[in-house]
Amino acid sequence: MAPHQEILCFIQDLVDQLAIKKDYQQVLPLLDSNIVWIGIGEKGFYCGLQEVEKALLYQQCTYETDRLISSDYQIMTVSDTVYSVIGSLSFLREFMGQYRELKTKMTAICKITENGIRLCQIHWSVPGTLYQRSQEQEARNRDFKVVTDTFPGGVIKCKNDDWYTILQSNDGFSEMLGYSTEEIASRFQNRFIEMVYPPDRSTVKQMIESQCGENRKIVLEYRMVCKDGSLVWMLEQSQLVRNDEGDYFYSILLDNTANKKTLEYLSMSLERHNIIMNQTNDIIFEWNMTEDNLTVSPNWEKKFGYSPITGKIKNNLRVTAPVHPEDRIIFEHLKKMASEKKSYFEQECRISRRDDVYLWCRVRITVLRDNAGDPVRMIGVIVDIDREKKISQELTNRAERDLLTGLYNKETTRELIEEELKRHPEAAAALIVMDLDNFKQINDEQGHFKGDEVLTKVAAKLSAQFRTSDIIGRIGGDEFAVFLSNIPSREFACEKGKRIVQVMQEIETGREQPVLLSCSIGIALAPAQGRCFDALYRKADKALYTAKNQGKNQSCIYCD
Repeated sequence: MAPHQEILCFIQDLVDQLAIKKDYQQVLPLLDSNIVWIGIGEKGFYCGLQEVEKALLYQQCTYETDRLISSDYQIMTVSDTVYSVIGSLSFLREFMGQYRELKTKMTAICKITENGIRLCQIHWSVPGTLYQRSQEQEARNRDFKVVTDTFPGGVIKCKNDDWYTILQSNDGFSEMLGYSTEEIASRFQNRFIEMVYPPDRSTVKQMIESQCGENRKIVLEYRMVCKDGSLVWMLEQSQLVRNDEGDYFYSILLDNTANKKTLEYLSMSLERHNIIMNQTNDIIFEWNMTEDNLTVSPNWEKKFGYSPITGKIKNNLRVTAPVHPEDRIIFEHLKKMASEKKSYFEQECRISRRDDVYLWCRVRITVLRDNAGDPVRMIGVIVDIDREKKISQELTNRAERDLLTGLYNKETTRELIEEELKRHPEAAAALIVMDLDNFKQINDEQGHFKGDEVLTKVAAKLSAQFRTSDIIGRIGGDEFAVFLSNIPSREFACEKGKRIVQVMQEIETGREQPVLLSCSIGIALAPAQGRCFDALYRKADKALYTAKNQGKNQSCIYCD
């Protein structure tokens, strides 16, 4: 590294330790034994390492931490080992919550030695100070009471001694505790610590000592004893200021008793809430729509086995929500509910577990709105209804389904077809009625148990040939019906009939004495040949018997 670059790095490190971190113990090893220092802080002339060290340690923590916002250095060569540095620096300095820009000039002489670079001479020039002392300080002292008496709380100036002796206080401080200024002086000798509730005194001292060592901003919460013996919770924020006269605390005190009681009440309410959540299997959630985040009770992970989405709900919910695709209309309902000013919503949907098994749940949501009526929060509960849903579905299946084949029974088949015809009266559709040709022979020769097995195979073959939207039912012993909705043409229905005839021939009816299974099919078309189930069935049944009379094992479409 070139000498100029080494000197620049040295000066930058010196400024960082001295002006930013104010870690003067790290500065001392950088100094020459014959250091000449002009203007530590704001004034002064010091020669030799011992004097400079004493001055530096005295200045330690005088001001709030400065923040360097700009710097410019010019480095000039004096000799092979000696270099001159001229720097212009700008800082932001905080004092009592306010920031001031502090511009500084620096001139330094550095020497390269066998042990590294050392600072031989430095001159700090500070054109303006943060606060002028003398007359300005006097004016502030005179105005202290006038200004602080308008503050809705206590304002005090204390000495940093064992008792935190009160030097100045406003009327608000006296009013909060019920003591006059004279009573505080006579009864407590202005010792602030003796006005603190005894059990809290050691804690107050420990907190002050620990926070002073960090950044000199002190925030405390403790109790004080009023004149009438009651206790008041104080919330204090203090600033430690050090100058030539000593160390002082400037403190603002607020009566925090009401807030403390409110927090205790809320804490108890939260504890009761947590107890309720831990004792229930239901999942409680809250969607903060303003911040767009979700809070969910721990029961979610217990129930579903993974963590829920908690952030960017509006963007992520539709894409990654673990709701069954067929049930995602719930999100449209939520949006509609919010826009229509409704406050309560309830819907059932399926939510996926970690193993991709869906559980039926009932979601109940209440919407909270702001004064303008806009939704700001949704609070709800998710109830596991999977068991009761399955029981209900099982009962429904028993009522609607044929117990042997699992297809719709005769009455349900009729009702579903009637509903579809009413819903789409002009849509092209077809009713296919199928009868097994040799089924009686199977029952007679191989028994009814084998006959039931064949009927089950027939039902499976039929289900595999049609869409989930088609209606397939068993309407008699060996008679089946299929309703095809929204077919493209008459030919489509004919081809479906022929295909069923072929598929039925593939079913095995036995190994020892197999019977060739075949079927006859009749087809009626809607709306041309009927607009209700009965009309279509009569014509499909006539077409069926035409197929049987023509030799069976074939499909016929009704013709007038």
